Amino acid sequence: ARYDTNELLLDATLFYSRSKDYIDTLPIVGKKDTELYRNTDKAKSYGIELLVEKSFKNSNFTPYTTATLMRRQITTAEYRSYQSGTPSVFGRVGLKHTSQWDVFEREADLFMQGATSAKNVSKPSSESYEADGYATLNLRLTLTTAQSNNFGIEFNNLTNKTYRPIDEQLYGAKRSANVFASYTF
Repeated sequence: ARYDTNELLLDATLFYSRSKDYIDTLPIVGKKDTELYRNTDKAKSYGIELLVEKSFKNSNFTPYTTATLMRRQITTAEYRSYQSGTPSVFGRVGLKHTSQWDVFEREADLFMQGATSAKNVSKPSSESYEADGYATLNLRLTLTTAQSNNFGIEFNNLTNKTYRPIDEQLYGAKRSANVFASYTF
């Protein structure tokens, strides 16, 4: 569902999906550190995605928020659990500023993004793992031409927070920058 005026955008999407034949790894008995890949899992996912964006007359600032509220149940021969490694809430809250500069549209987007804590029990209990909730502060600066070519830089995790997204073995990047460009032809 979408409600869109010149000043307010509200968007909501409900979703439900059932999946089967997920690939999982099973240890091979008698062979240390050897695993077999096999289609074993089923998943049931449902939730809602929300977007709210507010523009103001005579202002180039636009506050916005996006959020996904989600539940995922994994089923195997050994267990059925909602502790599938999927955060129940993840989202973004930000403030964009847009202006014109010569042939470019400039956009500065200061935002926080993050997720709630989650636990994954898809492996034997000795290997189950969890991740704490987190939020990072980020800044993205973009120049866009009339032909939709983009050039920009992102400054990520400005507060240098230590965090680990669920299902990741490595911690998330500390303070970092990404440079990007896209060309439309």
